[in-house]
Amino acid sequence: MVEPYLSFVVDGRKRIESRLTKNRIAPFGRAASGDIVLFKRSGGPITAVAFVGRVLHRETRSSEEVGVLASRYADGLSYEVGYADSKRDARYATLLWLRDVTTLQVPLALKKRGRQSWVTVEPTDRRVVVGDDVDQQPALF
Repeated sequence: MVEPYLSFVVDGRKRIESRLTKNRIAPFGRAASGDIVLFKRSGGPITAVAFVGRVLHRETRSSEEVGVLASRYADGLSYEVGYADSKRDARYATLLWLRDVTTLQVPLALKKRGRQSWVTVEPTDRRVVVGDDVDQQPALF
């Protein structure tokens, strides 16, 4: 995620994460309430985590519908001027209401292949432990 949006998520100005795409790709139809979203700085480590509260998946039928969604949820989306117009060709919209956003004390490196901005990871039985300092309480996900 690029700045200033990562900072907006962390400080609470951006409460809704969105994906507006021409193709039916993740997170459309896959993201659900209770999911965990990891926020990775573009070209850098994961620096924040949040839970998904509400989710809206919508197939848009017209360019005007993208504008209507952007206007209706403008306060929580924190789009820069002109962003919604640049996405008017989108046919799939996913809006994720974020809750319990937490900044990681120790950024988490993640090797990711490809240029996709959204990667879906299936749950496992394993817990991920972040941190290796015995004097420090590790963060559990």
